[in-house]
Amino acid sequence: MPPTHELYEARLARVARAVRLEEPDRVPIVPVFQAYPVYHANRHGITTTIKDLMHDYRKATEVYDLFYTHYQPDLGWDPILFYPANYMDCTGLTWFKWPGKHLDDNTSMYQFIEDEYMRADEYPEAIHDITKFMMNKWLPRSFANLAGLAKIDFRNSMWFGHMASFAAFANPQVTQTLATLARAGQMLHDWFAYLAEYQTRMKEKFGIPPSTPASPTPRST
Repeated sequence: MPPTHELYEARLARVARAVRLEEPDRVPIVPVFQAYPVYHANRHGITTTIKDLMHDYRKATEVYDLFYTHYQPDLGWDPILFYPANYMDCTGLTWFKWPGKHLDDNTSMYQFIEDEYMRADEYPEAIHDITKFMMNKWLPRSFANLAGLAKIDFRNSMWFGHMASFAAFANPQVTQTLATLARAGQMLHDWFAYLAEYQTRMKEKFGIPPSTPASPTPRST
């Protein structure tokens, strides 16, 4: 088998030629496999569940390594679809069900909760100021532990208007929300770092480019 860097470049070129409607050396394989690596791993002696990966995303490394060892797609995915349960618990995400929280079947894929998170009569308000609408209404509705965002408003903060804006930060609900966001932000920072790490592993160990742009690179602190 060619070195991984040669496999990587060949796969990129193959997909690029297909995208340009040119004839590649062979038909590119670019699967959307979602939770299949978990089920595949269980058939090959690795006992794990979707719940396991959502509660400890580093367990995905062994699962995805096995998948890429057995299959050799031209583009692949890092384990981004196994969202970390810790930040969803922390923020009180309201429009999502996941195993270990709402779903009894630990091998079941997570589910979206259909509901009206933005009413029809709110479109004019959102169009007038989408940032204010998202902060004061959509986010508090979507995350039960971020209700304090509804009390923060910077629209009139020019000159001494900042006094009213800043005074809101004395509200206990606001300070609790900000503390929650800081905890959730660290959780997501760590997750994004892991995804970037696994994309590097895909390239260096398997010679497989990612199907999506690189995961957000956490800023150094």
